[in-house]
Amino acid sequence: MTTDINTVAPTEAETIAYLSSLPTRVRLAAFSSLSADQDKSDSVAEVSKDAPAIVAFADGVSAENRSAVLLGVEFAETVATSKVSVDSDPVQWLKEYALALRHAGWLTVGGSEYGEYKTSNTSLTMDSVVMELVSAIAGPNAATVLSLMNIVLDKLQNSDPVMKLFERNAKSGNKSSFRIVPCVESSTGIPVTYLISVHATYHTETGGALFWKWSVSRMSVKRLAKGVQFSKESFERNKERINGYLGGEADDFFNSLKK
Repeated sequence: MTTDINTVAPTEAETIAYLSSLPTRVRLAAFSSLSADQDKSDSVAEVSKDAPAIVAFADGVSAENRSAVLLGVEFAETVATSKVSVDSDPVQWLKEYALALRHAGWLTVGGSEYGEYKTSNTSLTMDSVVMELVSAIAGPNAATVLSLMNIVLDKLQNSDPVMKLFERNAKSGNKSSFRIVPCVESSTGIPVTYLISVHATYHTETGGALFWKWSVSRMSVKRLAKGVQFSKESFERNKERINGYLGGEADDFFNSLKK
């Protein structure tokens, strides 16, 4: 399954029609912090209160680009969850996610599939799965993005309350699902962003928190990693409409995780 709905930004009329077709809004993807400090200027990540989603920022990402990424992820999480159960149909859920991102100014690019592999009688760490996916798509930005993810995953692991919150949002029975969106910024100020999505079904799980060691008799992992291209014109045109659907300015719902 490819998530490329359309690599061309939607017209204004298309976005108006799309928003009109959405279910009644339930704002569920507000973001929480591992820190009480509200200054976002040097935050390394934002963690959702109500969805298993993390948005991570490298040094130098502007406040404007941070806001654009956060709004897109919040909108995509909210819309996809209102339409499809990620546990029952993760592939369709991700299609809805990518479509919502498109209307928020973010176009998924590349031809990678939502692939699946199975393991048995093995131990693995979910951070290693994430790092493998990042390495596969980040190209010349790989070293920067991998360093960023090491910092974020270490922070998450060492904050017990947030780790428990993230696990609670990610786990449902014998399934776990989460998204990570790392963002860096080019020398010309363009945000360079990636979507990492993992959905796992497992049996006889023992040990560790979600991102760390799992011992399993059988495990099926669906995963996707894609670049996400920013359309600033589309974002600016649709920002107020999306904020209206979500019920307010996105920045009011975000706190920062400090380095």
